[in-house]
Parts: sequence; C-alpha cells; structure tokens
Amino acid sequence: KEIGEDVSKYKKSNLSKEKLLEYFVQRSYPTKNLVYMNLVATSLNDDYYSVEEHLFLEKIQQAFGISEKKKNELMKLVYSERDLREKVKRVISE
Repeated sequence: KEIGEDVSKYKKSNLSKEKLLEYFVQRSYPTKNLVYMNLVATSLNDDYYSVEEHLFLEKIQQAFGISEKKKNELMKLVYSERDLREKVKRVISE
C-alpha cells in the first residue's frame, strides 16, 4: 500500500526499536525480508559502520528468522544497487 498524497495524515511512530521489532516479527516473510534489506541499505548511507549497527542487524535477522543464505542474497542485492547508483553518478558526471 502506497502512501501517496495522503502522506499528511500519517504520523511519525514514537515506538521504541523493541516495539517496532515486535510489530514486524508478526508480518509476512516477504515484508520481513524487505525491512531487513532496507535497514542494511540504510546502514550503508554513511561512511561509518559501527558495532552497534552490526549487532542490531544481527538481532533483527534472528528475530525475523532470516537464514544466512537469505541474508547473503539480500546483502548482494543491496551492494549491487549501491554499485549501480555509483556507476550512474559517474556516467552522469562525465
């Protein structure tokens, strides 16, 4: 379901990380995979990768029941997307 033009009626969640984790644990596997993949991608947005981020992603992986194989597949997609975006930036700026 897309937010669309009704974005103004949505509010920022004040839930803790733990409550959000509990919410997403109840969702479907495709949703959990997508949430995990987006969190991995978000963690790459800055130049720093902290131990806290690593442990948090590991906790989510375990809570969501994401196998090592699925994690590796999702990570490859995230890195491929990032590499493609970087290539697009280089081509455009030349």
